[in-house]
Amino acid sequence: MKNKLLKFGLISGVVVSAGMLINVTLCYRSNSFEGGMVLGYTFMILALAIMYPYVKSYRDANGGTISFGMAFKQGLYVALIASTMYTAVWMIYYYTVVPDFMNKLVAYNTKQIQESGKSAQEIKDSIAEMESFKDIYRSPFKIALFTFFVEIFPIGLIVSLIVALLLKKNNKAEALTTA
Repeated sequence: MKNKLLKFGLISGVVVSAGMLINVTLCYRSNSFEGGMVLGYTFMILALAIMYPYVKSYRDANGGTISFGMAFKQGLYVALIASTMYTAVWMIYYYTVVPDFMNKLVAYNTKQIQESGKSAQEIKDSIAEMESFKDIYRSPFKIALFTFFVEIFPIGLIVSLIVALLLKKNNKAEALTTA
């Protein structure tokens, strides 16, 4: 089963990493980040949904039953593999291909904020928030933590929860004797 876990985790990691590379490249080259977040999270959800067939095969290999906890744990394993791969690919791509990505993103968003019609204080606060992302991107460690724990792994947690809810199936005879 470990080979199957690794296989599904790597497939999920390849899909989410490819989606991220496509999305970042399109946004970076066009200097327009409009819709980039929606596209990025869509790729994440689709890639992490690959855990569904893995957890189902795990359940089927174990007599057709699986507890919510075990289903959730198996989904998390897939999410951990995919999230680690996504973070590693982003770090390599960021430092080798798009090292000024955050500067371009902040400049784009700053322009959008300034043209938004918000009050002067709201504009100032929003720009300060955007500038704080530059601070994160000054440290490889902070980039890795941010990418893993803020971008992708929370989506993996949610997808794992949904998959566990959909696939949990306890042994009926066992459930009757414990009731």
